[in-house]
Amino acid sequence: MQPRQRIETIRVPLTCIDDNNGSTAWSRNRSKTSFTIRKCRRTETSEKTRLRQRRPSRSGFLKGHIKPKVNFLDATKIDDQVYKRLKESAEKFAKLKKIHLEYSQNENNIIQLNEIINCLNSQIGGEFTKINLQTTRFDPDIKQLKLTYDRLIPESLSMISIEIEPTLNLRKEFGDVVRRFLTHICQENGINEIRDTPIYESLLSEKEYYESEMEGDRTDEEQDFDYWFLKDYENPDGQAYTTFKEIYDSLKEKPFSFEEIINLETQNKTEEAYKSLMIKGEEFIKGYVPISWMGGLPDQAEEEEASTIIEDTINLTYSIHDDLYEQFYEWINCGYSCTGISQGVVNSTELTPEMTDEDFDEYPDRLIKYLIEIVELTDSIS
Repeated sequence: MQPRQRIETIRVPLTCIDDNNGSTAWSRNRSKTSFTIRKCRRTETSEKTRLRQRRPSRSGFLKGHIKPKVNFLDATKIDDQVYKRLKESAEKFAKLKKIHLEYSQNENNIIQLNEIINCLNSQIGGEFTKINLQTTRFDPDIKQLKLTYDRLIPESLSMISIEIEPTLNLRKEFGDVVRRFLTHICQENGINEIRDTPIYESLLSEKEYYESEMEGDRTDEEQDFDYWFLKDYENPDGQAYTTFKEIYDSLKEKPFSFEEIINLETQNKTEEAYKSLMIKGEEFIKGYVPISWMGGLPDQAEEEEASTIIEDTINLTYSIHDDLYEQFYEWINCGYSCTGISQGVVNSTELTPEMTDEDFDEYPDRLIKYLIEIVELTDSIS
């Protein structure tokens, strides 16, 4: 699941010029160095999903992120003011990271910027880290260009599934708080419950198609199949359905508070371990940005080839041992086998001339490691 190396290209808009006759023409420079301007990973406006009161919308695909196509054509140079800010941003980053930034002077600031980016990338090292040139607009404007420092969190390349079922073995009063806590931090950090994942939507759509469009045309084997693994999550009397409904009803009636953890009394080592871990997770209760906004890879070409996405691979589920999860896991593996490339969580920092060390926020890194701690604790007692 490691990103491969690739040659970069920068593409910028056509330059409008006036010829001697006063008419407008468009200048292209097709032989010059170019670099890739990638889309911005985070969306600036979105409302995080709160309580899940019912199964996901059948039109879930309409709510997905549509990648803006950056259709830059070749130009002779970048606006001087834009270039100046990008160069100063790179120089400030190099100073903070103690990187020796060296590049040749060139009248073509596109070539010079390319040298700067390559110089930084050659020294920050590692296949999981990269300086990228991005634009934040769906209709990209050269004046919106920015440099970002993108770091892939390696641990996020693996499936991370937070389980609810093992907590049912805890004392009810204690287990209720644990389940509320786990569900709350998943909601606050944009982690899908398994029924809200794209894979589950696909499975449910297939089931509805066979029930409505193929009625009477299915073989006995297809009739017996009947997507039995969805029943525990879709039927009101299913254990998974019932458990999640109780949690969501509880959170709707009374929003989660950190005081619930502080006031918990423990009666054994297992409860002490859970309480200690929940206290450690206080910073994740309010959330940051939805983790799905950070899904991708530092390399744009790799990201476009990824066949599994973190909306599926990082999730909240009832059990990793039930029939649904077995099917879910098979879908993940089948998708991954197509390209051998999987999305991870990318921690992205915009470079600016004014930036300080405090701008390198490690919240996503800490969150992923914390989720893995939850999984490990659950595994140790289940």
